[in-house]
Amino acid sequence: MNDADSAKPDLVAKSGLRRRRWRWSGLSLRSRLMLMAGATILPFTLLSVFAFAALLHQQKAQTEQATLGMTRALAASVVARMQQTISALEAFSLATPIDESQEGTVATAHAASKSLRAAHPDWRGVLLARPDGTVLFASESPFGGGFRQVMEITTVAEVVRTRAPVVGPMTTGPRGGIGYTVRIPVERGGEIKYVLTAIVGTDSILEVIQRQQVPSDWVVSVFDSNLKRVARSKDHGRYFGTEPSPSLKAMLASLGSRREAVGTTSTLEGDEVYTAASRIDGTSRTMALGASTQIAEGALWRTASLYSAGLLLSLTVGALAFFLISRSITIGAAALRESAVALGLGKPLPVPTSSLPDFDAVSTALWEAGQLRAKAEEERENLLRSETGARAVAQAAEQRLLLLLAATSSLSQALDEASTLNAIASAVVPNMADICRVDLLSADGTLERKLTFHRDPTKAEKIDQIVHSGTVPATTPGSLLWVIASGREYVRHLEASSASRIEDPLFRRFVEVTEMRSVCVVPLIARGRTIGAMAAIQSSSERRFGADDVVLLCELGKRAALALDNVRLYTECTSALDRANVAGKAKDDFLAMLGHELRNPLAPILTAVEIVKRRDATVFVKEREIIERQAKQLAHLVDDLLDVSRIAAGKIHLQHSQLDLRSVVLRALETTQPLFEKRSPPVVRGAETPVFVWGDYLRLAQVVGNLLNNAAKFSEPDQPVTIELKRGAGGAVLIIEDRGTGIPDELLPHVFDRFVQSAQSLQRAKGGLGLGLAIARSIVELHGGTIEAGHGSEGRGTRMTVSLPLLARSETLRPESGIVRGGESTLRVLVVDDNTDAAHMLSTLLTLAGHQVRTAFDAESCLAIVAEVDPDACILDIGLPGMDGYELARRLRARAHARSLYLIALTGYGQQTDREQALSAGFNEHMTKPFNFEALEATLARVRPD
Repeated sequence: MNDADSAKPDLVAKSGLRRRRWRWSGLSLRSRLMLMAGATILPFTLLSVFAFAALLHQQKAQTEQATLGMTRALAASVVARMQQTISALEAFSLATPIDESQEGTVATAHAASKSLRAAHPDWRGVLLARPDGTVLFASESPFGGGFRQVMEITTVAEVVRTRAPVVGPMTTGPRGGIGYTVRIPVERGGEIKYVLTAIVGTDSILEVIQRQQVPSDWVVSVFDSNLKRVARSKDHGRYFGTEPSPSLKAMLASLGSRREAVGTTSTLEGDEVYTAASRIDGTSRTMALGASTQIAEGALWRTASLYSAGLLLSLTVGALAFFLISRSITIGAAALRESAVALGLGKPLPVPTSSLPDFDAVSTALWEAGQLRAKAEEERENLLRSETGARAVAQAAEQRLLLLLAATSSLSQALDEASTLNAIASAVVPNMADICRVDLLSADGTLERKLTFHRDPTKAEKIDQIVHSGTVPATTPGSLLWVIASGREYVRHLEASSASRIEDPLFRRFVEVTEMRSVCVVPLIARGRTIGAMAAIQSSSERRFGADDVVLLCELGKRAALALDNVRLYTECTSALDRANVAGKAKDDFLAMLGHELRNPLAPILTAVEIVKRRDATVFVKEREIIERQAKQLAHLVDDLLDVSRIAAGKIHLQHSQLDLRSVVLRALETTQPLFEKRSPPVVRGAETPVFVWGDYLRLAQVVGNLLNNAAKFSEPDQPVTIELKRGAGGAVLIIEDRGTGIPDELLPHVFDRFVQSAQSLQRAKGGLGLGLAIARSIVELHGGTIEAGHGSEGRGTRMTVSLPLLARSETLRPESGIVRGGESTLRVLVVDDNTDAAHMLSTLLTLAGHQVRTAFDAESCLAIVAEVDPDACILDIGLPGMDGYELARRLRARAHARSLYLIALTGYGQQTDREQALSAGFNEHMTKPFNFEALEATLARVRPD
């Protein structure tokens, strides 16, 4: 027998002695504890708690009512002050006649608003605006200073909507002043015609608060609809314009549809206050008043002291009673303690019997707990083993997921077939298999060997030789052709002796060389199309593919198929892009050559017409006009065609400068003047002051000229064409309108597309390629503007509207430099052109103009003549036989005596790159065929003979 067993009789004897002494053996442990609680602490505690709670509730209610009453009074004062402002505005609107249709009434109202403003020192100003927010006058600004928009349009809209006065939030005016707006509707004839506004300083609200008799330790704040502080009774200057403290902000946010709320918040100084918040009637403002908690807390402290004294007395009495009663259960507790120690040591315990049934129940529970503990320890061991297995499965799944993510990342970065196949091989070997093989279907359905990968290059070469020696037929299960045909994955495990039982000799040889022990073949399917198959083979590692491995290989096969298909698509797109670039370059070369070949015959035609006119202006007048007009029309079509090509290729370059749109319109009118010689002249209505934009003068004149050309072409001679230039809200606006046939509704959405024209008669009297509007839109968009087409006024004709951004700050334009005329000086001019007609016509025309002219038809003749006569200017064609014009210009510049020679390139090559190349080769000027002889004369006028 151990010491614990020997001590039990003594404990039982002592327990029996105490049971006889107190004679309470029939009471349970719970009954005794309830007796002690009920006899000592509970009555006094409950009484103290109820009394304290009632006093606290009463004190809190009194404080809330006081703060709420003061808040209401302050809110009423603020409402009264704002109502004074509204009354003053309403009296002004009724007493002052305001009607824009009656001359002088608005100016009279403006003068009266100054008196109204002077009568209210706390006002910042008086505004009168239309319902759309346009300000008609402001008392603080001179009358007629220009229209502008009110700064706060939302309250104007609310006044118009509610037809009632509205008080706006606190805002900062254009001069830096801070105030709030009071707006009222001004009705005329039952309709709101205007909105009258008083801008009131925030000091008026502060004055209302300061006049109230608010205790010094209370804090009063007024907030606008944006929760910005308008006034504060303490430290107003410091906290003006700030937001409420976080706790007060939360209270204001909880108001919702209620008008008032009461609670405890913290001030910006960190003081805790009782706060009452109330919405101010008829405004968007909120009044908040915080009362110091020190008074209420003093009463609470006194109540707490009384409660503590009563509770202490109750605890003292209860402790004495508890001590007397607890002695009856100490023996049983000691016995339970000993039983618990024995249970902890693993010793069996008999169920003890005592005078307390509760102790007997606890002892029985301890014995049963010992039995349950042994069982729980066994179950715990089983759970640990299960958890270890589950963790291993989770780790394997995580590794497979990481492997799939890494493979996906590698495949997404590959843009060619080789790198994609290498990424597939790296993902499969060695993480998933020992050997990886990929075969893909070609465009004609032939199976191509793309990848055979093994970490051992020697073994990989042997396997590759077998792969390329033949093809396992689709009838053999497991072959790549079988998987491609069936669209299903194939999994098979083999032993060392299984190879001899394979019927197909090539497949049997492949299994023997690879030492295959397990194989998984999956189809490569991308976008619903099978493009090949991928095989993963286990050999020397002797691993086996499980269900999870097969799922992983199928997922990898999907990503590999998509990556390989993307490579195919990328290759096709790259090839198509290369072909498109080649075609684009060929198109540009063709257009350049077309322009050159078309301009070459036009130049001598127009030159011959000019010669005939200079020799005798009275002969063949009508015929000359027809030839000249048709040749210029053909030149215009060539320019349009080349312009469209340059715009489509993004090769058009703008020469930006500050310019007045009025001068652009005048330039366009000059160039299109022949179109209006036999019809009503254009009606021009424009701004009386300059309309400055930042743009290319010639290109914008080209846009206006194209629009005028269309207006003249598609309207009758007696129908006027109007041109209107004005400043709009978004910038400069140019409108060209005619009264012609107009554009059909179905053609309007496509009128700016290239080669789009309305239906014409078979003779195509109107002519054109349908490129003018497409060029105009491209040029306008390059300037950051827009062009729109629509029907004219009264549904007749066509209206073209061009919008361009105005310059931020307009400056007076520098006058354009005029053309320098050379007077009557005679020049020695050398004309070089392999087109004999063009050379002779130009030489004749220059001779008639009074110049000494020599002619050459190739570069060698030109060099010889320059050495002989030392001309003042040379007019060179670029497309000369043998040595082209660029090389000829460089040769001339290399000669010492010809370095000052004025070189003019006159060619059919008119693109921007051609001009840049000519200037870099040494030419002073670049002109395109057919040329304007007046422009050529102006160029020659700048040449000064030595």
